[in-house]
Amino acid sequence: MDELLPLIPYGASEISDVISVVNQDERWTYFHGGLPIFSHDAKDKKAFRMITSSFIDQGLCRNIDIQKTFNVSKSGVIRNCKKFKKHGAAAFYNPIKRSCTGTVLTNEKIVEAEELLGLGLSRSEVAKEIGVMHCTLSKAIQQDRVKVKKTKK
Repeated sequence: MDELLPLIPYGASEISDVISVVNQDERWTYFHGGLPIFSHDAKDKKAFRMITSSFIDQGLCRNIDIQKTFNVSKSGVIRNCKKFKKHGAAAFYNPIKRSCTGTVLTNEKIVEAEELLGLGLSRSEVAKEIGVMHCTLSKAIQQDRVKVKKTKK
């Protein structure tokens, strides 16, 4: 039986025995044998994560193949594969769901924070007292939403 030569396009990097990729004009194009099967802008990380996870899920290549070819982290590849397995391709394009229900630092809390800071309490103490995270209070102070005025003793 005659062996067939691998069909890899000129200038392509081999990902696995059946998948290769070419980066040309800031565009990645993936090939199965000699046929182009997917293409995306070089800066489109969502498309990259989706298609490489799809290849791994279909058994066309392994995690290590993607890591070596694109110099990406093992943990990132594993995380993306889990995401693809659980939610499919749409998971890479759906907006991120936030758990926030509204403003944490209300006007009442801002007034209270300003009073307590004026009395000389630390940011940590004030945050604990008004029931917000330290970083939330610090960010509000940095953005000048909470004014820090020291009262004279």
